[in-house]
Amino acid sequence: MTHIDTEFNRGRDCAQAVGVIVLAIAMVLGGCATRPIVLSAPAGPAPNLPTAPVAVPAATPTAAVARKARYIPTEFAKLPGWAEDDLSGLSKALKRQCRNTQTPGGSSGPFGPLGPFGPLGLQVTCRLVATMPQEPAELRAWLEERFMPWAIESVAVTEGNEAATGQAAASGAATSGTTATSPSFEGLITGYYEPLLRGSRERSDRFVIPIRGRPDDLLVLDLGSVYPETKNLRLRGRLVTSAKGPPRVVPYGDRSEIENQPPIRPLAWVDDSVDAFFLEIQGSGRVRLEDGSVLRVGYSDQNGLPYYPIGRELIRRGALQAGSATAPAIRDWLRTHPDEARSVMATNPSFVFFRELPPPGEADEGPPGALGVALTPTRSAAIDPKALPLGTILYFSTAHPGREGALERVVVAQDTGGAIRGPVRADFFWGFDAVGGQSAADLAGRMRSPGRLWLLWPRGETPPLTP
Repeated sequence: MTHIDTEFNRGRDCAQAVGVIVLAIAMVLGGCATRPIVLSAPAGPAPNLPTAPVAVPAATPTAAVARKARYIPTEFAKLPGWAEDDLSGLSKALKRQCRNTQTPGGSSGPFGPLGPFGPLGLQVTCRLVATMPQEPAELRAWLEERFMPWAIESVAVTEGNEAATGQAAASGAATSGTTATSPSFEGLITGYYEPLLRGSRERSDRFVIPIRGRPDDLLVLDLGSVYPETKNLRLRGRLVTSAKGPPRVVPYGDRSEIENQPPIRPLAWVDDSVDAFFLEIQGSGRVRLEDGSVLRVGYSDQNGLPYYPIGRELIRRGALQAGSATAPAIRDWLRTHPDEARSVMATNPSFVFFRELPPPGEADEGPPGALGVALTPTRSAAIDPKALPLGTILYFSTAHPGREGALERVVVAQDTGGAIRGPVRADFFWGFDAVGGQSAADLAGRMRSPGRLWLLWPRGETPPLTP
């Protein structure tokens, strides 16, 4: 789910108008989100997470400190559940990533689409993949020989209270901003999936909800090099003209305004507004058309307004309790209260626009992530590219959302998300179909628990500091 930026040539008047009001826009518009947020779910029982790594002997690498993150060297034998992960699908995820070494185009702020680390994460991983074996036992030995695990600790300042505290958005935790936090090896692990909707290419009596493409009048303002105070913002707006003055750039419309306008270029029409809303939450999905064919859609852009979790709104109204405001529960409430559902969804002003994706080349091929690489179910994850290098291999430990016990797996950092903030924070991609007899939608909707992350970095090298 990549950010797709379109360049606009609006002439000198537009440039002047942008320059005059950019600071006002910076105060209004929020960050662009691949998936604005996974709605909410109760924190499940935490697995038996290991304590913080002990001080390492002088002969081993020393701890590396980065902005918002510190990496502590450890050993594979100390990773919980390391020997139990069968590593199935990992080699496929790495091969998909390293098949094309070109980095994604476009821009996502002053550091480019890969964050402040640039293509480093891709380079350090892909230069070793050529020697990667296929058999699980050999693959495990290869990882242990070529890589070293580093426990990830969040330090100093973290963007977003949710990432810092692990609190569910529905319980009232903030999802943006900068917050001083205590050092911690524990963060928040959530999940996402690729939903299936019912729809048609044409509007009909049954299919009346549009899946909207990116509007032509949506402006992307990337002015970090001129106005440093905007460097961490993805500004969105639209140009308005007036006979009484010069053109102005104003914030783009909110959810209610957009939904009350005829769609300019709808990709499809679906039969359920709740499904359409959840499609925005996930950032990509599939629409089964009336002739049986399937249309795939993925994130194209966003209106720039801050995300507000509707789970929090339902708790505020007394409709749900904080401990039971899971994504499935929110969906059920919206369906059983159709007269109130639209007003509840309207409290989230953020709106996501989509683009059509090509059919999958393989049955298990997910939508493209932030690297432009097809995601691999249960082996791809979204991270914060400002805190960790995209393209690197990670190991995580958290509670399993579908059964008792822990979920501990090797994943590849191939995606980003609007609610993924901080170094000890990941969103686990469950895929499209059932996983172990349970639906990907149910597993993703219930996955929200404390967890830990380890960075697997080439032996003999030190993880990078943030520029």
